[in-house]
Amino acid sequence: MMDTIGFLGCGNMGGAIARAVCKAVDPKKVFLANRTAAKAQALAKELGCKTATNAEVAGDCDLIFLAVKPQMMEALLEPLRFTLDERPSRFVLCSMAAGLSIARIQELAGENGGQIDRPVQTLVLSILELVLPELRASGTVVRTSFPEYANDILTYLQTHIHEKVTMETLSQTFHLSASHISRVFSNAYHTSPINYLIYCRMRTARTYLLRSHMSTSEIAKRLAYHDVYHFIRSFEQFFGVHPDRYLQAQSPQDTLIPVRAPF
Repeated sequence: MMDTIGFLGCGNMGGAIARAVCKAVDPKKVFLANRTAAKAQALAKELGCKTATNAEVAGDCDLIFLAVKPQMMEALLEPLRFTLDERPSRFVLCSMAAGLSIARIQELAGENGGQIDRPVQTLVLSILELVLPELRASGTVVRTSFPEYANDILTYLQTHIHEKVTMETLSQTFHLSASHISRVFSNAYHTSPINYLIYCRMRTARTYLLRSHMSTSEIAKRLAYHDVYHFIRSFEQFFGVHPDRYLQAQSPQDTLIPVRAPF
């Protein structure tokens, strides 16, 4: 479980993500570090979170955002290699540095640099949903090296969760081969289009369970599942519990970030 979240860097991108994260979790669990301490202190005061040193974030936080420019990454991580290597428990590094591969960041962070796994993919997708409104509000432009239609595919999947969507559907819609769509989407978002569609449907199913009186079969039909048993299997794989028992398993502190995903 991710108990504490740290930011190494509080510039435009780091600040936007910190604002979004503090809306979803207790700000007291968020720690900010920045080369200019005054910037971290000002943002912490705004959000109600805490400040820390780079070493404290690297040594104590469960989820660490590397919110610095690519050319600054080596200078940031080099002094922290020993701290990260000596950590006994699992932690996650999340980078926004365009042009730096995961392998390169792991190399800079040392032997204990972490890995990308299913819960982490789910967490990153959830953070993406939280952050996008903040980035748009601040006028921040995010540039990537992936084709523009990768984002169009993402948007299409988000807005067609109530319809039957297959790789053939995407191929016909975007006039690209299914294999090309799968490759571009996976390179951009580290999951397949169909797995992302399942992710969107499960998030929506959770909302229906919490905020409506729809039955499990009604939700399955609404989300374009051909039978309720297929929907139940997907839900159990995603959340680890049957839909009918899901509400009983919730606590008031739960957020919209699920604990499992079918990636």
